Amino acid sequence: MQTNERETEIIMEHVLKNKENLEVALDIISRTQKIREQIIKTFLEELKGFICKKLNMSQWYWETELYDKPYRGNKYLNFGVASKFGVLQKPVGISLSDNPTGNNPYIRVFTSSIDTELMSRLISKLNEVFESGESDGEQWLWCQPLTFFNWNYADCTNKGTLIKMYTNPDCAVEAIGNDLLKIIEVVKTVIEEWGKQNPSAQ
Repeated sequence: MQTNERETEIIMEHVLKNKENLEVALDIISRTQKIREQIIKTFLEELKGFICKKLNMSQWYWETELYDKPYRGNKYLNFGVASKFGVLQKPVGISLSDNPTGNNPYIRVFTSSIDTELMSRLISKLNEVFESGESDGEQWLWCQPLTFFNWNYADCTNKGTLIKMYTNPDCAVEAIGNDLLKIIEVVKTVIEEWGKQNPSAQ
């Protein structure tokens, strides 16, 4: 018998031992989503604080849909910074994929620009700096999974991930935060260069 099956048997024996144990177990189950949401929110709060300390926020504003509605299964709930002006009017940050369990966030770059030259430059530069990325050419410009130090933070329903995010968030916050800051700087630099060459498009 596999270890996880034996663990399940032990838990079931304990839960079904008496009425009190069963009531406690059912109460915990009914609040599982709230517990997960609080872990995600706490993690995102720390990530936001890290970014705000390092970024000139006079040029950016926060998108907080993912913080407000974790695990809601909506498409592309954003959490990150968006430009207050210019062609980048959508977030550079973490967004949620179209997933009914809400457990597949990526770092994504969105842009409101429809200029194909700019989009091509951005994708090329991001791939050059980070050596990997994806684009669907429509919903997002470029993205990468939240995988750091051989741990996949994109699986936010996984017990191990939730425990890591809550008990020792500093490592992931710093890694994800620094990656976000590098992406923001690349995007900002490319857009500024493009804006100087195309002043009429601003």
